[in-house]
Amino acid sequence: MKFSCRLTLLIVSMLAVFTATAQIVKPATFKFSSKKISDCEYELQFTGTIQDHWHVYSLNQTAEDGPLPSNLIFEKSKEYQLIGKPTEGAPIKAHDKVFDLDVAYFEKTVTFKQKIKLLTDKPVTIKGNLEYQACTEVNCVFETDNPYEFKLTGTSTCLASSSSAMPADKTSKPGDANAAVCECDSNAIYELWGAKKKETDTPTEATGETVATATPTESTAASSPV
Repeated sequence: MKFSCRLTLLIVSMLAVFTATAQIVKPATFKFSSKKISDCEYELQFTGTIQDHWHVYSLNQTAEDGPLPSNLIFEKSKEYQLIGKPTEGAPIKAHDKVFDLDVAYFEKTVTFKQKIKLLTDKPVTIKGNLEYQACTEVNCVFETDNPYEFKLTGTSTCLASSSSAMPADKTSKPGDANAAVCECDSNAIYELWGAKKKETDTPTEATGETVATATPTESTAASSPV
């Protein structure tokens, strides 16, 4: 009977340890949403709920020896472009006991925002990852696995604005009547050659002689006896 009770307590203790290990909670959980600003512009919103006793650091944390700033990473795409830098609300500014520095951070909740502009008339999927460092008064973690995804749809206006923003193709094929003529300034080329010639026509330290060079119009053909 005593052996059975001890075995039961051992099993319960092991299960408690396993459950506590498996239920490690992230310092913050994020939800992602978008707000339409105009026909082609959107504001992407990253709203985080922060656990008690934890704080998440600002995007603008700059101290070299301090905590790492939060960071929004976007996958590159020709279907959209970022407008400016990401923004955030007003952070708490205080002295951090862990780093012994003045830092900027958020408690309870935080919202990061990034404006983008669509450049196509097709559906667009914007993917990336959110990185942040969070700390308590005694320890810190750096969370790097927070992937996000936004699904938006462009319009013909977005495509048109994208085309008008692209530089015109000035390349031409040989024989094309509209081929661009090379505008070469022969005087500038000759002046550049003359400047280099003066550098070479300086007396040498060993013999005091000058080094002569031929001009572009001179020929070096040998004369034959008459």
